[in-house]
Amino acid sequence: MLRTSTVFLAAVLAALLSAPLSAQEIASKILTNAKVLTMDDANPTAEAVAVAGNKIIYVGDAKGAEKLKGADTEVLDLKGNTLLPGFVSGHDHLVASGWTSRGVSLFGIKSLD
Repeated sequence: MLRTSTVFLAAVLAALLSAPLSAQEIASKILTNAKVLTMDDANPTAEAVAVAGNKIIYVGDAKGAEKLKGADTEVLDLKGNTLLPGFVSGHDHLVASGWTSRGVSLFGIKSLD
């Protein structure tokens, strides 16, 4: 199963495919050996994603991502698993979504005591 943070990283994948890459950027995280679904008709799949902080800086082949690797880069081998863009709920209840975003979870509660 993909970690929530991994899925979130791909949330804006399609929008950033054509973003220019700064030659000085070093990835803080590289997700590789994946089937990345980009939702971009011109480039529907990729095999790696590189992230610097909270910004996707590269989507493409593993060789290109490797060029962005620094000494402290975390590399996650997805072992051929599929990486999807993040999904945003089109239907939220304001109170419950506020609780969830603040870390309050009522799942598993069996009583009000």
